Amino acid sequence: MAIVYAGEQAYTYRVVSKRHMGPTDVSIAYPTSDPILTLLTCTNWDAENRTYTHRVAVTAELVGEGAP
Repeated sequence: MAIVYAGEQAYTYRVVSKRHMGPTDVSIAYPTSDPILTLLTCTNWDAENRTYTHRVAVTAELVGEGAP
């Protein structure tokens, strides 16, 4: 679960997927018709090239509005 506040309004989300993807894959950022929350981070640090080799994307769907 994740609770996100926009001002005083709370939104509750339930995690539905976790994906590992390459650094050039932008498909996770495509628009959707559903209210979703997407969290992105980088992983697998390549010290020799000083870059991350993958991204991790966690997607959550809206399950409620208002205080939890």
